[in-house]
Amino acid sequence: MTAKHNKIKKPKSNISPQNEKSVRKRENPEDFDKMLPVWTVGHIDRCELGGWANISESEFWNDIYSKLKNFESMTWAEIKCSGSHNVKKNDLISEAKKRLDQLRLDDLDEVFSLRLTGTKRIFGMLNKGILGILWYDPNHLICPAPKKNS
Repeated sequence: MTAKHNKIKKPKSNISPQNEKSVRKRENPEDFDKMLPVWTVGHIDRCELGGWANISESEFWNDIYSKLKNFESMTWAEIKCSGSHNVKKNDLISEAKKRLDQLRLDDLDEVFSLRLTGTKRIFGMLNKGILGILWYDPNHLICPAPKKNS
C-alpha cells in the first residue's frame, strides 16, 4: 500500500455549521398596532345575527365602505383610540356565542369590535394586523354597552 491510500478522507462542505442556536424573536402584539389595517371577507357570516343579510346597497357604500376606506389611512393604534377594541367572548350576547360555536370558532377568547359610528360596529377576528370580518352590527346589539349611571 502506498501512502496515498492510507489517507483518511473527510467530506468537504462550503457551509460551516453554526454552533450557536438562534433565538426566534417572539412577536409583540403592540408591533401590529403600528401597521395599517388589512381586511379579509372570507369569514363574513350572512346569518340574521351577522347583519349582512338585510343590508341595503346604500348602507353598505355610505356607512361601511366609506368608513373602512378611511380606516385604511390609520394605524391599528389610531383605530383603537377611536373606540374600537377587543371584546371578550363572555361579554357577547348568547346568540353570538352560539353562532361562534356553529362556525367552529369556539376556540376564540375574544373578537374585535370595529367602531363605525356611535352604534354601528363590525365584529371580526383580529390576528397580526388583519381583521377577518365576521358580523355587521348596525344597532350595537351583539355586545351591548352598559347603560350609563346604572
